Amino acid sequence: MIVQIARGYRAIVRYSEADVSYIADIPQLPGCSALGDTEVLAIEAIEEACAAWIASAIANGIPVPPPTGAA
Repeated sequence: MIVQIARGYRAIVRYSEADVSYIADIPQLPGCSALGDTEVLAIEAIEEACAAWIASAIANGIPVPPPTGAA
């Protein structure tokens, strides 16, 4: 499932048998991923991870890619 999160990025949410949880990734933000027991929890977690990724990038002078737009 592809969802658009609050900051405008697209997150890919999928179930992982190996992790026995849902994984959400934002392909535009390398390494930005999160886990949740449900799809909703994974989406909530990726929102937080996205904010942290952006804050860290800004603090370290790393360019932040613009959001891709609507899913």
